[in-house]
Order: sequence, then C-alpha cells, then structure tokens
Amino acid sequence: EMCIRDSDQHTMSIEPITKKHIERRIDMRTVNYQRDKAVEYAREYALNYNENYYSFASGGGDCMNFVSQCIHAGGMPMKKNGFQWHGSKTASSASWRGVDSFLVLLKNYQKFGSQRLMVACHKTPENLEKGDIVFTVASGNPGDMNRNPSHIVILSQDYKDEQKLVVCGHTTDQRDEEKTRNDRTCTYIHIISICYDFEDADYADSEDRETAKLDWGGSILSTNSATSTYVRNLQTRL
Repeated sequence: EMCIRDSDQHTMSIEPITKKHIERRIDMRTVNYQRDKAVEYAREYALNYNENYYSFASGGGDCMNFVSQCIHAGGMPMKKNGFQWHGSKTASSASWRGVDSFLVLLKNYQKFGSQRLMVACHKTPENLEKGDIVFTVASGNPGDMNRNPSHIVILSQDYKDEQKLVVCGHTTDQRDEEKTRNDRTCTYIHIISICYDFEDADYADSEDRETAKLDWGGSILSTNSATSTYVRNLQTRL
C-alpha cells in the first residue's frame, strides 16, 4: 500500500484546537463539503483514471493524487501560493500528490489558523461519513496525527451504514471495497467544511501578520508588485 511520500517536507506537531480557533473558523467564509460529488467522482475514477490529471500509478503510487482529485470534486479549490495544493495533467504540488505532504498541509492549517480544509481527527471511525479520508500510518496511539502515513483512501459510504470502512482508492485500485479497521494503524479524518479566499476574516487576531507571511511569504507583504486585488487589500490592511 505504499504511495508517494515527500519525506523531505518539514513536519510539525499539531496543536490542540482551542476556543479561539473555533471562533475564528466561524468568522471565515466557509462552504459545505459536497460529499456526494466527492464520492461520485471517486466511484467514477477508482478503476478508470481521469486523463485530465497525471497518473503516478507507475511512479510511486497514485493514492494521494486520486484522493486530492476527489476532495477537489467535493468543492475544495486549488491554491498555487502560500500553502499550495493543486494538480493537473502537467504539474502538481507535493501536497497534492504526496501522502505525507498532504498530512503536513492539514497540520499547517490547524497550527497557523489559515485553513482551507477544516478537519477533525478521530481515534475511531464511528463518526466518519462518505467523503472522509483514512490514512494508513505507522502503528501507534489512535488519534495521533504525527504518525508517518504510507497510504490514503476515501470513504464511499458512511461508516454507520454497515459498521465498516467502505472505500475507494488508487495504487491498489479499489471501488467500494472494505478496508480492514485497525485503530492503531489508521488515522481517521473527518472533513468539516471548506474555507475559500484568504481575506480579512482569516487575519482577525494579533498574529495576523505572521499568518499572512506564512500564506504569502514575507516579501509580498512589503511590495507593490502584487496583481491580485485581495493580496493588495491585505497589504493595505497590514
């Protein structure tokens, strides 16, 4: 079940979600994750690869590339700056194609308060819904997001429907197949919602400048060369 890993990516421990994080998320522009569309895509391309995207099936594994496509079909927009997440026929970010880099991306979203994908990590799968994701990880304590992942799949039905993990995935191509439950070697991720543009609501506390630097880079905040309207507005505000 090995998939592409980008082990040179910097990893970090996830911080506990505080009341401040929750209040800040509520203020953000969020939309519902379209689970039906994500699963519809997963089932359509589980066994027949989408030719609009590059396939890594013969070069390390396509599991993360496939799940990224599914999440994108569910409404998460691509992002080509800051914490990048994008894929295509010709190019992709490490976080789009690499299972460990995507997990680092989720940690960064939590740590720095600039979420694109709002998630919760569960110790057991009872609350997982279709469209949620499961990492295969090194054996350890259930619910620990710091374990190195080697594979990822997407649920194609709610766990409660049959009290089992029914998934779609690539590398070992699967469509509506059961994944063996093992809480010590799985990280269960529930997707809560999606956040869109990084605008004022994303920088609503005293750490806004540092957060902005992480998203855009320090140099862009001190230059007038930005072409994006919302980056220029952010520069003016900061």
